[in-house]
Amino acid sequence: MNGRKAKAIRKQALVLLYEWVKTLVSEEEAKNMKPEEALALLPKDTHIYANRRIMLSAFSFKWIIKKIKIFLKTNNKRINQITLEDINGTNT
Repeated sequence: MNGRKAKAIRKQALVLLYEWVKTLVSEEEAKNMKPEEALALLPKDTHIYANRRIMLSAFSFKWIIKKIKIFLKTNNKRINQITLEDINGTNT
């Protein structure tokens, strides 16, 4: 993967996290929130230990990036067209 594609994936991951965090906070906070502030509201731990395995924590920045990459391999959409519903629908 080249640098431009990786940068576009990270940018779209930030947009998707912002959309997801806006659904969790009140409407007043959602109106005043910036996309960069969405990362500050996420837990610092990116991995969890369960069933004697270390896995990515759901809806972390790295997890969203992984789901976007999986979705791009199986579907014929552009990176900026991927929505939160597409990410929730992927298996793995």
